[in-house]
Amino acid sequence: MRRLLLYKLTHYPVQTLRLLRRFPRHMRLRDLFYLIVKPSVGKRSGPTSAETMSRAVEHRELKDAAAALTRVPDRMLEEAMRASSAPPN
Repeated sequence: MRRLLLYKLTHYPVQTLRLLRRFPRHMRLRDLFYLIVKPSVGKRSGPTSAETMSRAVEHRELKDAAAALTRVPDRMLEEAMRASSAPPN
């Protein structure tokens, strides 16, 4: 919203100011001021609710994978470690 308002003011100043002058006919001045100022004042960063949900799902999947490793017998883990550290032929 902030970028749109700045773009309109820089490229079409007369039309934008004319539009902003019409707003008080139908809106309270306080609401008009809020409309103009709010995009510049608000919270600038932070995760959206979708990002938060996605991270929660990924975290759960990582925990499930770690829990699955605890069910593998030690003998199999030792064999896998030996095979990965053996020099290639």
